[in-house]
Amino acid sequence: MHKAQGAEFPVVVLPLLTSHAPMLGRTLLYTALTRAREPVILVGQAKALALAVRDWRRTPRQTALGGLLAGTLSFRWPHDAGVVGASDEPRADWAGLIEDTPGESA
Repeated sequence: MHKAQGAEFPVVVLPLLTSHAPMLGRTLLYTALTRAREPVILVGQAKALALAVRDWRRTPRQTALGGLLAGTLSFRWPHDAGVVGASDEPRADWAGLIEDTPGESA
């Protein structure tokens, strides 16, 4: 499925089995359904489809999107962003993400 992202196919046949439970998820199902121009054929178990739709194993994501959209957070690029060799270590923090305080603009 992931290789198919951005592609389109005349027909998609999607096998859904509970034996593939670790792979079943809403995003995988969405990708499969949106790759087909016309028919999508689901083959397998109804329980597997229910697991994929319910996305039973998803853990909450730690994102700042809500704060960015609400305007309570903003992002400023660090000065060393894009500088080759500035830091070879991956950043564990949210460098550049700042909490806006009332009266202060980013």
